[in-house]
Amino acid sequence: LRARLDQSYEQYQKHAGNKRKLNKVDGKQAEQMQRRFFGERKRRIEAEKGRIEEKRGGIQKTRALIAEKNDNIASKQLMLTFMPGNHPQRPQTQQHLTKLREELKQLEQQLASEQAELQRLERELRQAQS
Repeated sequence: LRARLDQSYEQYQKHAGNKRKLNKVDGKQAEQMQRRFFGERKRRIEAEKGRIEEKRGGIQKTRALIAEKNDNIASKQLMLTFMPGNHPQRPQTQQHLTKLREELKQLEQQLASEQAELQRLERELRQAQS
């Protein structure tokens, strides 16, 4: 019994030693793996930064559109102010003003969603950098 126990223990040690040899990575190989990992991480971070800049550009465009809509609404309101009540263009102008206000609401919602997306991307970038 003792001999069998010793023999199985030796086989176990031999097997464990072989396993250790297989799992061993030489210094050069470890350095390559590390370089590859950090290079990949750096590329991922740069891609995130690019997406964030893209999103910021989209937000600025949306803000410009909102400003333009606000100007259009203000000019239509001014037109309505000086238009007599029985003017033939008044109903069309009021409809246009209503349409402009609806478009403005949509743009504001779009801006809010873009800003939320930007915050999410920035949070992901911070996590990737840490």
